[in-house]
Amino acid sequence: MNYEYVDSEIEWTEKSPSHWKKDKLFRLTQNISSGGTPTSTNPEFYNGDIFWVQTGDLNDGYLTDTSKKITKYGLDNSSAKIFPKGTLLVAMYGATIGKLGIMTFDGATNQACCAMNYRKVVDSKYMFYMFLSMKEHLINKSYGGGQPNISQEVIKQEYLYYPPIDEQKQIANYLDRACEKIDNTIKIKEQQIQEINRYKQSRFFEVLMRGLKQEESQSTDVLWMPKIPISWKIKRIKDISHLKSGDGITSLQINDFDTYPVYGGNGLRGYTSSYTHEGDFVLIGRQGALCGNINYANGVFWASEHAVVCRPIKTYDVYWFGEMLRLMNLNQYSNAAAQPGLAVEKVKNLKLPFPPYNEQVEITKVLKNISTTTDNLIQKLKSQIKTLKDYRKSLIFECVTGKKQIYKGEI
Repeated sequence: MNYEYVDSEIEWTEKSPSHWKKDKLFRLTQNISSGGTPTSTNPEFYNGDIFWVQTGDLNDGYLTDTSKKITKYGLDNSSAKIFPKGTLLVAMYGATIGKLGIMTFDGATNQACCAMNYRKVVDSKYMFYMFLSMKEHLINKSYGGGQPNISQEVIKQEYLYYPPIDEQKQIANYLDRACEKIDNTIKIKEQQIQEINRYKQSRFFEVLMRGLKQEESQSTDVLWMPKIPISWKIKRIKDISHLKSGDGITSLQINDFDTYPVYGGNGLRGYTSSYTHEGDFVLIGRQGALCGNINYANGVFWASEHAVVCRPIKTYDVYWFGEMLRLMNLNQYSNAAAQPGLAVEKVKNLKLPFPPYNEQVEITKVLKNISTTTDNLIQKLKSQIKTLKDYRKSLIFECVTGKKQIYKGEI
């Protein structure tokens, strides 16, 4: 049977097969509700054997485990309730809004998850793919500012077109197999990216620690670099570079249109009307979970108080110095606190291998060549992954809206 199409009366698709039915979601479900959270201050409520789904557990796929489990006591003393295997979950608010999951177990959820069980006229896997296609549509209907929220009422009142149950299962099975192939290909390409990054790190380490010449080595008293080329020296960071934080700047002073770039602890933040530095410098992140990360700034710019500016005392190649600091993993010297900060005084006294300046320049050339080659490969793989993800999204949409007709035995 070839589909015939009629004009759709729902917002997110223009046409629908003429033999598909239309109804509001709440009439297709046995139950739409949310769960609850046992009081976190009572340890007897947690570490039990009941699966308890939080929105962070949702993975736009099948759920086989949860990050936390609760006890029967915790279940009975909260608004949490048990939902059966096959329940479809949607994250209703927060950073994961719109995320989906199908439970492969009987379990409970927190209050941020909307749980749906369906009547026999619809297949839960088909509805999972339907909701994947509706995700952006639903998010656009959310309300609230910093914490957007999709209401259950909005979900209940959504109109859907759906085919006969056998056709739903056929579509869902087709998408299971097609998406598995796409996801496996994506996984292979992600592994290739990891392998390229490992190769890049290995080559950087080799060049930065052994140099480019075949010369004998000398022993050092520094644990992380037991041997270095004999023509190199050991220097403390403070002997070759002055480390000082940039100047304070408010978010109101930063915009997208002014003249001078503003660099913070994690790189470019925007632009402002004045500057603090001129030249080529290594910047070290000073605050936050990523403190110790390395960035570069050149020309005329403003360095904020969250960036430590490395100003040369002894002549060195800026890129060589930055990559050597990156290799040293300065984040390990952060203070343990709710808001980690780099222990700059400790960093100043760290020792590093110091090649002659001309060799630093040659090392930089090699490192940049390695970086260009590997980064180009990674960019190509990322582009391919994006194409695959876009195709997966398009394929699901075409199948659940009837734009693509699935024939028995396809794939």
